[in-house]
Amino acid sequence: MVGLTVGMAWQLAVVVLLPLLGGHALDARLHSAPVWTLVGLVIAMAAMIVIVRRTLAQLNEYMNKPNNTD
Repeated sequence: MVGLTVGMAWQLAVVVLLPLLGGHALDARLHSAPVWTLVGLVIAMAAMIVIVRRTLAQLNEYMNKPNNTD
């Protein structure tokens, strides 16, 4: 169970940082602030929802197994 939460934390960190930093870099290069940063934010939010739902499904599957030892 700890592995699921640690894995989710890393995935969320990457999924949030990459689109936001990429959008910020594009805005700086193209002088179009805040367009690409906002696009990165929307991408990050969508990816966060996917990661959280997938992790919750895995956690639910783990909790419903018989004979949990953790």
